[in-house]
Amino acid sequence: GLIVLGDAMTSFNPVYGQGMSVAWLQAVALDEILAGREQKGTGLDGLARDFFPVAAQISRNAWNGSTLVDSAYEEVTGDMRPGTEGDIAFMAGLRTLLTDDPELHADYIGVGQMTTPVEALVNADRMERAVAAIQHR
Repeated sequence: GLIVLGDAMTSFNPVYGQGMSVAWLQAVALDEILAGREQKGTGLDGLARDFFPVAAQISRNAWNGSTLVDSAYEEVTGDMRPGTEGDIAFMAGLRTLLTDDPELHADYIGVGQMTTPVEALVNADRMERAVAAIQHR
């Protein structure tokens, strides 16, 4: 009868400081699910079935972000998710743009701190600019 979240559910590399952010995002998701159930009068039956897939996706997003950063180091070995090499190049291209684009820089930091959705970095304009930056390296 327990709902666990944060570090009780997933472990992260403490270097990235994601534990509290993941716990907060999962708590917000749980609050939204509970509020929806209260409005519908559905009670707590099946709460875990609704919550854990959402919580797992939040953990997966944090895990994928940190492993992407780790994968950029040539010393890191092992299997990578498909597309990781392209993602690493894209992020390198974005980083070259940060000093001249304060809005992009703020979004980049926000994504790293998990306060801004990753979609903020992958709009068409930013993707095009990052690819152009990669090609000019």
